[in-house]
Amino acid sequence: MSNRHTKKEGNCNVKTEPRRLNKQPVEWELSELEKNTVKYFSEYSERPEEAIVGRLIVGLLEDENFVGWVRNKKNNKRILKELELKLNDDL
Repeated sequence: MSNRHTKKEGNCNVKTEPRRLNKQPVEWELSELEKNTVKYFSEYSERPEEAIVGRLIVGLLEDENFVGWVRNKKNNKRILKELELKLNDDL
């Protein structure tokens, strides 16, 4: 059985992913520009600020140099698991 669910809305099917419930609070310092950018993008996209930041952070996994660095580290199995990467995945 797949983890993806399909919800009927009108005449189209909308796929929704299960929410990750392992969220933890973080404490970071951000500049006013960074905070305002997230705030207004949140307003524009009608999504919570946490979702915007989460999308940006997960987007770091698209950085080929970062992913290559992780894959080339010694004893990287824990890191690969935590980042949901495989040793030989293509980006």
